[in-house]
Amino acid sequence: MGFELPVPLPWNERTNSVYPIPGGKTGTLISLRRICEHVLDTSVSKEDLIEWVCDELSVGTNHSQASVDFLNRAGLVASDKRPVAVPEAVRSWLRTREDYIPIAVMHGRIRFIGEMLSEIPGCQSSADLLRRSRVYGHTWDGAAQISSRLAWLVSANLVDDSSGHLELTSQGEILLEQLDIHNPDGTVTRAASRPLPHRNRRQTDSEELGDVPQELLVACTDTANPTRFEQAVCRAFAALGFVAEHLGGSGRTDVLLTAPLGKEDAFLVAVDAKTRKSGPLPDANVDWLALKEHRNKHRAEYSLLVAPDPSGDRLKRRAREFGVTLLSARQLADICARHATARLSLVEYTKLFASPGDAELAELDEAAQQVADLRSLAATICRELLEGTKNHGRMTAREVELILREQATGLPDGTVESLLDTLSHPLIGAVYRFSPRGQDKARYVLAASLDSCEQRIRALINHTDQG
Repeated sequence: MGFELPVPLPWNERTNSVYPIPGGKTGTLISLRRICEHVLDTSVSKEDLIEWVCDELSVGTNHSQASVDFLNRAGLVASDKRPVAVPEAVRSWLRTREDYIPIAVMHGRIRFIGEMLSEIPGCQSSADLLRRSRVYGHTWDGAAQISSRLAWLVSANLVDDSSGHLELTSQGEILLEQLDIHNPDGTVTRAASRPLPHRNRRQTDSEELGDVPQELLVACTDTANPTRFEQAVCRAFAALGFVAEHLGGSGRTDVLLTAPLGKEDAFLVAVDAKTRKSGPLPDANVDWLALKEHRNKHRAEYSLLVAPDPSGDRLKRRAREFGVTLLSARQLADICARHATARLSLVEYTKLFASPGDAELAELDEAAQQVADLRSLAATICRELLEGTKNHGRMTAREVELILREQATGLPDGTVESLLDTLSHPLIGAVYRFSPRGQDKARYVLAASLDSCEQRIRALINHTDQG
């Protein structure tokens, strides 16, 4: 991944206290990102940064100063330098959005960060963690220090407390095995060799998609609970492969999407989600200037408005005027449902946002149909190879193509040979390609049973998910 976890300081050189910067469990890392981006964008002194935090994060001077001092102790912002600097590890986080990075940096400077991760499997609550902290030598009177640490860990999606008790997420489990952990007896458990976590790791289709399509359709009309719809929209885009952050709240975009496509092609989308009981969404219900401000604030390339029925003519005109794309909850639900069987890339999903006004879905529909057709054709090729080679031995791409043309018309030239070469790639290995000397055409045979071929493809997917 190009990032090496920092070596922790000795236990007696690490600080005891964690200070809660603004944002809480849902926004701690969002606040950190805003602070770091401000430092990188401007040459500021510590005093200037304290004043900026007061104004931008709406906290008092004492809280702001304590926050900046803590970030310096934690190794997240070098406020003891003039001008204030952002360490390289944190710059890596800003580029990659891998949220384990600031936690790993903190672990190297602060006691009971990774250690608390290691204790969570045996603890159900903050009170349990407080009791366990005492065996590490901590004598905190209350659970404030535990809560402050949990805010960071939950914000980084390393710990889940949504069910009422504490659980490590899959990302938290993987990071834990990458950290050197100080034990209560003074020994250190060294990190195991496992891949570092990727944010929003892919789950199985059923785990990833879940009830997202149905929840979108129900939540979009739940006007008494608009946050529910915001969260449903966030989950929907996460299922499509975006890095999705639910922000919400006054002055914030509801959901911020990141397409992690590398330095040149990555893009951000500021998403606003509007509920309505019935009927088209009125133009008067949308603060267009706020949507434009959200896009500029996050330096997002696109703005998206998701609502039950964003179909009014005046709404569409205003959307085009302010550069906002309109998408109905039904359209997003259909896209998610289709994604389970025809997974498109984030590059292709760019088409969703490229045209202000009504979302242009025709190209997406065409791309999804192409994926479905190619998948069906690949399966047919495997079946024909299985039957054809029983009687004729190894087959050329042309021979397979002629059989398929007897069954269907409109097969583009070269498609069969391209798919055969893809299926014969060593990473897939569903088909074996023979290129004997003296023969100008390659010949193919199914490499295993149809079930075994399917298992090989699934094994590749599963291995990719784990890495």
